[in-house]
Amino acid sequence: MERELQAIRSYLEGSRERHLARLQTWLRQPSVSVDGLGGTKCAALLVDLLRDTGFPEAEVVRTPGIPGVWAAYDAGRPLTLVTYGMLDVRRADSKEWRAPPFAAEVLDHPHFPKVLIARGARSVKGPLGVWLNAVEACRAVLGAPPVNLLLLAEGDEILGSPHYRAMVGRYRERLATGDACWSPGASQDAPIHGMAGSVVDSPAWRLVQALSTLTMRDGSPVLAEGFQGDAEAPTSEEATEMDAVRRRFAGRPWQQVLPGVQGATTPAIGDAAEDEIYRRYFFGSSVNLNGLRSGYLGPGTTSFTLPHVAEAFLDIRVPRVWDVRRVLDAVRARLDSAGFGDVELEVFSAFNGFRLSRDAAIACAAEKLFAAHDVEVVWWPMTGGGGPWSIFSEEFGMPVLRDVGLGHGRAGATDEYLVVEGRGKVAGLVEMALSHVEVMLRLAQTPGRKKQ
Repeated sequence: MERELQAIRSYLEGSRERHLARLQTWLRQPSVSVDGLGGTKCAALLVDLLRDTGFPEAEVVRTPGIPGVWAAYDAGRPLTLVTYGMLDVRRADSKEWRAPPFAAEVLDHPHFPKVLIARGARSVKGPLGVWLNAVEACRAVLGAPPVNLLLLAEGDEILGSPHYRAMVGRYRERLATGDACWSPGASQDAPIHGMAGSVVDSPAWRLVQALSTLTMRDGSPVLAEGFQGDAEAPTSEEATEMDAVRRRFAGRPWQQVLPGVQGATTPAIGDAAEDEIYRRYFFGSSVNLNGLRSGYLGPGTTSFTLPHVAEAFLDIRVPRVWDVRRVLDAVRARLDSAGFGDVELEVFSAFNGFRLSRDAAIACAAEKLFAAHDVEVVWWPMTGGGGPWSIFSEEFGMPVLRDVGLGHGRAGATDEYLVVEGRGKVAGLVEMALSHVEVMLRLAQTPGRKKQ
């Protein structure tokens, strides 16, 4: 494998400027799903890039909303790797950025020689674009990727993935041939998420009252039937992993350790102690109030209006062993019992959780990758977020490993970046692409089918 990797590295180094230009082309196409900006063009562009990379099959997947993309590369290999992808990115206010968020400029950085600044550079268009470079290098050097590849990418993950399950259904027979699901990342890094609660009459006030029945005044715990406490105590392995995370980051405030918290001044709910905070984060439930909409929303103010409709957008996190259907039934029952039977529930998407076995071939491949590059691996018992990638575990029995690879970036609100030229152990563009190749090569060396 070392000889193959060295040959691929040489190819990547020789193609570096062209690959960087491809990545910039990809990131310069806006794809902000919440504003309906550029999603259709972005899907069409990805199809073009996939074909340019060497995928013999790539097509736009039409949906009732923003389209997605399907691609397949039958390399004649024994194992098949399914890649989950998303095309949409968050909004970006250009006034707060060093460079225009969709200009994809390469700039200096205080900690790295060069970074690529763009919305989506780290989350997650950048890593997907680097993966295309890795696939092209495999085709050029090895003749084909070391595993067969299937890609199903959605365009509205930030809207809650309302159409991904239907997209999976369209390609179900072919996806069922997959042995593992993976999405490329720059995981020498960390991620992002939220919380709320409150108050009284008219559609707007009534909605607020209905929402207030779902949580305590501080937003937790959830009061719907069955939400209190853990659905199931952590296993001994999960408890050991949680303790290992705490030891690994001992001395650092939990606000700087747990992904999505963002800020050392963030208060804990109910002034909980640190051990309770970690337990809640990994194994607790929550109802996040993403937003409220009702009444006059234009500039300035307007007087004497009574809104005729009110909407709230919720993001519910459930412990790993709960079924989302049970959760939705519990929320409905809670609202009905509190006298809010007139409040309608519209479910955009609902996905169950899953757990990746540490013995799964894709997990072992990634762990060996990091060990070979002397990069420490910290196993987390759970993550704070989920999404449609759990379908591959629940419905197809595949081990799923998401957002993994060498490389570093920041997916914050402003100046999102991906490292182009690394420093120390932090990989740059070439090493990041090479890590994606290495994961595929190590997976290909695993004998037999490796579904869970």
